[in-house]
Amino acid sequence: MSKRMNRISRREQIAEEALKIAAKGISAITMDKVSKACGIVPSALYRHYKNKDEILEGLRDLVRNKLLDNAKMATTEENTPLNVLKNLAVRHANLLYKHPGIPRLLFLKLLLKKIPSVAKPCSR
Repeated sequence: MSKRMNRISRREQIAEEALKIAAKGISAITMDKVSKACGIVPSALYRHYKNKDEILEGLRDLVRNKLLDNAKMATTEENTPLNVLKNLAVRHANLLYKHPGIPRLLFLKLLLKKIPSVAKPCSR
């Protein structure tokens, strides 16, 4: 059984676990898999995210925050523009290496727009 967490910490944990699952593909993210990865029952997961779309939004927020953190760290550690850019590139590359689901998530909307049958149901 998972320990009791505050709402913000639990949402972050859920997003982190969903990001790990995203390495297998966005379709691998299910409410059941995410709840099991977090060590909580599915009903507890629904208190934080109503559905998979909300989890995907939480993932986007998580990735955005990680990218912004990289930018902040890169600018505080180095003093020349070239060193800042190098540091930022390395930080972003490490982030993508650590979380291979990020590109899948970032390009999901683009994919949905380019493939009409995926974006909306066919009318027959």
